[in-house]
Amino acid sequence: MTQGTFPKADLWLRRLGWLLVALACLVLVAAYGAMSWEHGTTLLWKVPVHEDGHRTLAQTLFYFEHATRELPVDLLLGVIVGAGAAGALPPPRATTGRFRPLLSALLLALLLLIAVPTALQLGLGGLRDNLLQYPTREGAPLVWGAHWRYHLLERGSWILLVLGFWGIVRAFRPKSSRGRGKTVWIGIGAFLALTALFTPNYQALALPFTDARYLGHQIREIFTHGLVTIPLCIGMLLLYPREEGDFSTRPGRGLAGSILLICLAAALIAYVFLAALGADAASAGQSDSLITLLAPHFFEHGFTYLVTPVTALLTYEELGSLGTRETRRY
Repeated sequence: MTQGTFPKADLWLRRLGWLLVALACLVLVAAYGAMSWEHGTTLLWKVPVHEDGHRTLAQTLFYFEHATRELPVDLLLGVIVGAGAAGALPPPRATTGRFRPLLSALLLALLLLIAVPTALQLGLGGLRDNLLQYPTREGAPLVWGAHWRYHLLERGSWILLVLGFWGIVRAFRPKSSRGRGKTVWIGIGAFLALTALFTPNYQALALPFTDARYLGHQIREIFTHGLVTIPLCIGMLLLYPREEGDFSTRPGRGLAGSILLICLAAALIAYVFLAALGADAASAGQSDSLITLLAPHFFEHGFTYLVTPVTALLTYEELGSLGTRETRRY
C-alpha cells in the first residue's frame, strides 16, 4: 500500500450506499404511513389517494401515461448519474459483465411495459404527445414542451448535485479513469438541447422561475427525487460489484469545483422553495392537504425508481468496463 492512500475508503462508500438505499425505502414507508393516517386505513390499494381525488393507489402506481412522459427526463438522468460513476469509481468487476444483457433486457421490458399500455389506452397519438412533453396535469391544455419545463429547475439542480458528488469521489482517486466519464458531457449537452427544443420563447422559459403551478410541481419533484430517486441511484451504484481502487487521503484537482457545483444545486433548490412560497404555489395544487399533495407523488414515480437506476447501472457497466475490455483484447 503506497503512502497517502485510504484503504477503507471503498468500505465507507459501500456503507454510504446502504445508507442511501435505506433512506429511499424509509421515505416510501413514511409516505405510505402518512397516507394511511390521512385516510384512516392501511389498505390503500383501492382507496383514492391521488391529488386529483379519484385515482387509487393502484392507479397511481400504474399511471402509465405519466410514466411515459417521465421517460425522457428519467432516462437522461440515469445516463448522467451512471456516466459520472464510471468516471469516479473503479471499473466494474469483469465477472459482472454477465449482468449487462440482464440490465439491457430489464430496461427494454420496462420501456415496453410503460409504452404499450399508454398506446393501448390513448392510441399512438397519445403516446407521441406524452413523449413530446405536451401533457402536464389531467384536464390541462396540451402545450409543447410544458412537461419538460415542469422539471427544468428541479432536474437541473440534481444534475449539478450528481456532478458535484462524483467529482468529490473522483478527486480522491489519483488513478481515476476520467475519460470514462466524458459521456456525462453528452448527457448535459442533451439536457440543454432538449431544454432549447421544448422552450419556444422567453415567456415559456420564464414560467419555471415564476409561475405558481410550475414552482409547486417542482417542489414536489425535489422532494420525490431528492429523497428517493437520487439516493436510490447513487446507492445502488456504490453497492455495485467493482474492482479495488486506491483512494487518496488528500484530494487532487477538481475538489473545489465539485463543491461549488453542490452549492449551486443547493442555491437552485432554495430558489424554487422561496419563489414557490412567494407565489403561493400551494394554492395551485389540486388539494388543500399537504399530505395528499406530497405523499402520493412518491408512488406516482414508481416506474422512475426502476427506469433511472437500471439506466444508471447499465451506463456504468458499459462505460466503466471499456478499458477492461480493451486490456483483455490485447
